[in-house]
Amino acid sequence: MTMPVAVLMALVALATAPHHHARLAPSSFQPLQVRGTGFRAYERVRVTVTPSAGEAILHRVRATHRGGFVVSFAGVQACGGIEGVATGSRGSHASFQSSSLTC
Repeated sequence: MTMPVAVLMALVALATAPHHHARLAPSSFQPLQVRGTGFRAYERVRVTVTPSAGEAILHRVRATHRGGFVVSFAGVQACGGIEGVATGSRGSHASFQSSSLTC
């Protein structure tokens, strides 16, 4: 195999490889639920939610075979704004910020 053909095959392999683009967003505010998508299959994920007027709350979850999860944070008051961060054990990362909500 010549060098240009090998380079072309490597580029095609990279272009067709699955891309993991993790996303994190609130899916409900009463109670607060956070949905993650695009994480690696079965990845362990640390999800931290910090209300503007409160302490950070941490939950650990495992993504499904499709890379998704939903986690609930009971008792979190999201009306004043919240920040969420999810960090996966295999390198996935996503976050969101939500400003003051009218409750």
